[in-house]
Amino acid sequence: MNKQLEQFELSKQDLIEPTIKYFPVDPSKPSVCMIGWHSCIRLTKQAIALAKQGWRLGLLTNRHPTGINVFDKTYVFSDDAQLQRMLEEIKDKYDLFHVHNEPNALFIRTKAIIKDKPIILDVHDSDLLRRGHCKDDEIMAFSHADATVHVSEPIREYITNIYNYKKPTITLESRCSIDFLIEDKEHSRFGVVYEGGVRAPEDVNDFSYRNIWPICNAFSKEGYEFHMYGPTNKLMAQKYKEAGVTVHGGKEYLSLLLELSKYEWGFSGFIQDPPKKHIRWASTNKFWEYINAGTPLIVYNTEVQAEMVEKYRIGVVLRSIKGIRNQLESYDWEELHKNLLAIREEVCMEKHIHKLENLYYKVLNK
Repeated sequence: MNKQLEQFELSKQDLIEPTIKYFPVDPSKPSVCMIGWHSCIRLTKQAIALAKQGWRLGLLTNRHPTGINVFDKTYVFSDDAQLQRMLEEIKDKYDLFHVHNEPNALFIRTKAIIKDKPIILDVHDSDLLRRGHCKDDEIMAFSHADATVHVSEPIREYITNIYNYKKPTITLESRCSIDFLIEDKEHSRFGVVYEGGVRAPEDVNDFSYRNIWPICNAFSKEGYEFHMYGPTNKLMAQKYKEAGVTVHGGKEYLSLLLELSKYEWGFSGFIQDPPKKHIRWASTNKFWEYINAGTPLIVYNTEVQAEMVEKYRIGVVLRSIKGIRNQLESYDWEELHKNLLAIREEVCMEKHIHKLENLYYKVLNK
C-alpha cells in the first residue's frame, strides 16, 4: 500500500501547473526570501529573472500570485500574529530578505524579528512623494533598510536626497520577463487599451490621479474604441461605460498580455494638471506590459515614460487630450510598431537583473 502511495502521480486535471516552473538552483549563490503583501507583479517579474540565474527564492505573502511559481517554498500569512510566526520560522532559512512595500509595516515586522540578516526595501510607493507627508512607518523603513530599490531614477534620486540615505540603492524598473514576450501575429489591431486600477471622477482621495474618466471620454469623442482591463466594481464599471469604455475586468497574467496584443495602442497616463512629481516620474507596470505585448504606447503627463518613448520611437507622447486624433495620425504607426518589436528583448528584465544581483552581493559583502 505504501509503495502504491509513493508511486502515485497526479495528472494535470488533479493539479493545475503554473505558467512558469522551477529553474535549477545554483548552490553557490545566496538564498533570498521575497516578502510582499499581495505579491505585486513587480515582485514576480524580479523573481522570474533571478530564478533563471540560479537563485533559490522563497516567498512570504498574504496573497499568492496565481499562475506563476518560481519559488522554492511559499509561506502565507493572514494576520499580523501569523506574519510574526512565519518570520520566526524562516529567519534562519535565507541569507537575505527583500521586502516590497506598501505597507511599510511588512518591513518593520521583518526588521524587528530578523536582526542579523540584510533586509532590502523595494519602494513601490512613497507617501512622502505621493502625498507630501508620511507616517512613522515609512521613515522607520528607510532608516533601517540595508539597501533600497526604486522604480525610476528620478524617484530614487528624490528619496535618497530627502531621506539623506547613504546606503546602497539602485533603480530597477518594472520590466517584463522575456518568457512573456507575445508573438507578433499578423492580425488587425484596433482601439486603445488601458491596463490597471482606476478611480471614479468624484474620487478626491490620495489616488484621485487614477481618475482617467476625462481621458477615456476624450478618446471616445474622437471615435476611438477604449478598452479597460483591471480590478473594478459594478458602480465603477458603469461610470466608465458612460465615457464609452468597454470594461473587461481582471485577467490571469499571460492571458492579459495576449489581450493587450489585440490593440493598436496602449495608454499609460494620468489626468492631474499640473502633474505631481510621483506622476511625472512614474514607470508603471502597464508601460512595460504594453512593450511585451508589442503594442505601441500613448503616454500622457509622465516624463520618465515619455523619455523612453521618444528615445526608441515606440509610441506617442500626448501633449493634450484635445485633438487626440490629429496627434496620433501625425505618427507612422507601422514604424512605431516595428521599432517596438526591435527593442523588446533589449529592455526585458533578464537583461537588467544583474543590477539587483550586484546589490544583493554588495549588502552581503560578497
